[in-house]
Amino acid sequence: MTTTDFIKTSRSITYALNRKELKTAFDDLRTCINQTKQHCFLEKLDKLEETYINLLRYRTLGVNDPMQESIYQNMLISTYALNDALCSVVLTKESSTVYYTKRRMLEQGTHADYPSLHAMLTTSHEVYNQTQFDAATASLFTKVWATDPLTDTEQTALEAIVSDAALPYTVNCMLVSALMLSLQHRFDSKRLLLLFKTAHQKNLEIRIRAIVSLLIVLSVYNKRTSLYPFIADLLDELALDTDFSVTVRQIILKFIGSYDTEKITKKLQEDILPTMMKFSPKLNNKLNLGEFSNENGQDEFNPEWQQELEDSGVSDKLKQFSEMQLEGADVMHSSFVHLKSYPFFTEVNNWFLPFSPTHSSVENNSMFTGTDKELIATITKSSFICNSDKYSIFFSLMSLPSKHRKMVAGEINNDTAEALRAKYEADGNRGASDVILSQYIQDLYRFFKIYPRHLDFNDPFAALFNVQAVPLFKKYISDTESLSILAEYYLAKEHYNEAFPLFNELAASNPLDASLFQKIGFCHEMAHAQPLALAAYLHADLLNPRSKWNIRKIAKTYKALNQPSEALVYYKRLNEFSPNSIPSILNIGQCYLSLKNSAEALNYFFKADFIDSQNMKVWRAIAWCSFLTNKFEQAERYYAKIVSKKANTHDYINAGHTAWVLKKLTESIQYYTAAIALEGNDFYAFQAAFEEDIPDLIQAGVMEDEIPLLLDQLRYSINK
Repeated sequence: MTTTDFIKTSRSITYALNRKELKTAFDDLRTCINQTKQHCFLEKLDKLEETYINLLRYRTLGVNDPMQESIYQNMLISTYALNDALCSVVLTKESSTVYYTKRRMLEQGTHADYPSLHAMLTTSHEVYNQTQFDAATASLFTKVWATDPLTDTEQTALEAIVSDAALPYTVNCMLVSALMLSLQHRFDSKRLLLLFKTAHQKNLEIRIRAIVSLLIVLSVYNKRTSLYPFIADLLDELALDTDFSVTVRQIILKFIGSYDTEKITKKLQEDILPTMMKFSPKLNNKLNLGEFSNENGQDEFNPEWQQELEDSGVSDKLKQFSEMQLEGADVMHSSFVHLKSYPFFTEVNNWFLPFSPTHSSVENNSMFTGTDKELIATITKSSFICNSDKYSIFFSLMSLPSKHRKMVAGEINNDTAEALRAKYEADGNRGASDVILSQYIQDLYRFFKIYPRHLDFNDPFAALFNVQAVPLFKKYISDTESLSILAEYYLAKEHYNEAFPLFNELAASNPLDASLFQKIGFCHEMAHAQPLALAAYLHADLLNPRSKWNIRKIAKTYKALNQPSEALVYYKRLNEFSPNSIPSILNIGQCYLSLKNSAEALNYFFKADFIDSQNMKVWRAIAWCSFLTNKFEQAERYYAKIVSKKANTHDYINAGHTAWVLKKLTESIQYYTAAIALEGNDFYAFQAAFEEDIPDLIQAGVMEDEIPLLLDQLRYSINK
């Protein structure tokens, strides 16, 4: 069995256990054990499977044993653990990833135990030996990250470090990140308990880093966590802090915003190449009408929603989060992505270091002089630059001659940094919380995206964070304010599939709120679920029949579902609000045209022409409708007006049809030739559009036998 096959099978075992398909998990485990020759695991597997078979037999016989559920839960826990242990043994031997490479180094060499590391940290800190202190911190990070599940003794030793208030806060900051990385690779209930313990620290930076890490880890094990009741209990303890729900909400918003950084980058790259326009359905091609609106056919938010957001106070919160996003992921990531090549960043632990001017990499830098302290102070105080980027700035500046540093440092806009810092600190603790959270999420983002071997790690930013994905946390953000902020943020960022269930939940508790059903409809529409969108829009119409935006959406959706008679009803309702609205009048005319009532359609198109006699969309509508009703001279006049202005391919084709019916073949060929020219002299593209109109040409009196003759004549004309 290759390493790749082993990893794939191991993941399938986890998937089976998540679905509580123990028989499948046992079978796959047995295959892995045999093929990797790790027969020491067989005895444990045999005992587990024997216990499970007996459990099933007793249940089949109807034996009522109150211990059955507990035995079953423990069996699942033990099977997960067996799979983890097998993975650890096999991959430590075979895998070349950073994690397993570190494990091999630790297993093959001698390394200090946790009490010894604690003593080294304490001593080096007391005697101000920064180099030794940093080395001990790095060793602690690596040992916590890349070793086996903790023993009771190791857990106690680490708890002593966590509780040691005499140590700098940076130790626990690093410990939190190491616990998070370790738990991503392998579940360990003792490490998870330690993470919860750090989340109770008084230091704000430690606490926020721990809660972020808990959210990441528990999202990885969202199925497995139900087997450990202590997790829910410990979360409830954390929730006693009044800021807990707000912090969780902020974290989720930051993850959503970070995902958009990747999305925006991709969009910029992909939009360099021109996008080919597809031909619209025939009728829209003929008229070039699209969906008539004052918004140039773009899908728009209901303007009434904005007022509601401002009245509720949600709008201000969204603006604040948007500002944080712009200050962080959108701007700074792209600015510093190429400044991570310094040797400092080859070590995993350094990506998580809080920036400190006393760190040995700063203080012991051979280029660093006393005159640079002001520059370091400027970097340190910049609240909108994350720790990782601060180190990047430092190393970049140290690579310059001393006389150039002050000049370059001036480019770091200290006034801007101070203004932002003042903005956050004006709100006291909440402001500081926002800064710390923003910086740590950015530090994580940079590690998981640009660390040289980042593909060796499970990237929590790889997929959009879905609130529904972590049931244990959902209860803490189920209040109306949290759901509203998250739903509106998803909507504003165009994540409609994630926004919909939140709006749906809000609507369940606010069934008379029309705007919620409008937003549900909008999410469905943007996800191309037109029938569901229509149902939501119709429900909103019952609650608020005076919403022009909603009426227009209902009409448009009926039209998209090819139900012109129903669309006509709502376009007429919309027209009652603004009887002289060109878009409404044209849409009504188009509905009549779809219903084969060309005469009535023409009446509405002429009404639009009376209101705006220079509108080319109106001219196109009248011209094509005139052609369909055999008013060829009238069609000719309007196509002449269109051609005199700015005609498109279909205008020339339609003008050619009209001239042909009027027996003006020379003009017809000229118009067709102009259409081909607009298609880049692609005759086949022209022919595809032309052939769609053959039924209309025959209806207008063109003999079917004449069509291939004219096309051949056109081919000869083009060749000349």
